[in-house]
Amino acid sequence: MSTPSFPVTVVSALLDIERNFIPQPYARSIEEYLEWMGFLLSFPCPVVVFTSPELAGRVKSLRGSKPLEIREITADGLRQTNLHDRIAALISGDTKFVNPDRPECYLPLYNGITFRKTEWLRQVAKSNPFQSEYFLWMDAGYGYGRFKGSRAEGRWPVRLNPLADDRVHLLQVNPHPGLDEAQRFRQHKVVFSTACFGGKASAVERLGHAYSLVLNRTLEEALIDDDQAVMTSVYEQDPELFTVVGPTYGRHFEMVRYFTDGKVSKSPAGWVNEHRWQSAVCAVGLAGLGYLASRKLRSVQSEEGESEG
Repeated sequence: MSTPSFPVTVVSALLDIERNFIPQPYARSIEEYLEWMGFLLSFPCPVVVFTSPELAGRVKSLRGSKPLEIREITADGLRQTNLHDRIAALISGDTKFVNPDRPECYLPLYNGITFRKTEWLRQVAKSNPFQSEYFLWMDAGYGYGRFKGSRAEGRWPVRLNPLADDRVHLLQVNPHPGLDEAQRFRQHKVVFSTACFGGKASAVERLGHAYSLVLNRTLEEALIDDDQAVMTSVYEQDPELFTVVGPTYGRHFEMVRYFTDGKVSKSPAGWVNEHRWQSAVCAVGLAGLGYLASRKLRSVQSEEGESEG
């Protein structure tokens, strides 16, 4: 019996790394993640989840009868890797963080998972258990529950034709021109969101290879931040690998809108930033109107004073 084919497979991961014990506002419980993951597990397309045996049953229960594949990972297994040792050495060493309470500055396992997104996506694209053409990564906690009850729930993604360009589609949230790589890492300047990205198998394969090389280099250079910083360095090295969506100026979860409506929403600050000269003209115009109004008011007041005299 042949395996049915689906246009897209979504890949994610869920592991209890005891994030609930780090300082607020960055603490998250595994129960929160399971609740938020309900959106991802509502999709009609196949979903592959890298998770532990302890959480696999919960994931299967939330998924119901929809197509699902579980791939086993464990916290102990990740801790026994060379990557974990390298991350832990940098976090516990002399690295100075702008905000040391962030999970990537606090939990080596957090980095150990996020740094593997591109590799896990590549593995699924290579084995292709559901005979798909496109492959998307989505974080388990994507949107922190904001899409529950939305029209995307239970039907996303609905618009896949942009992925036919054989590039990795990636959301730009904040341009930070003028910063070199070391400054970006040390100041935690987020340029691209890696909460949701993907493309055809060939693009995902190229991304996995490029990301691995850049990650190894940045760790050797003692540059440690989150996976978004590494992805930005991959983009700077090979921009032709990507189709950039945005920028959205701070809106991190616009890929749901992108694969639903084909567009993204920008923050108000983003409009001002993109339309600097229009904003300047408006400001000058308003200032001029204010000046004329004040002149008119003074003139009226003067006339009233003269009539009273």
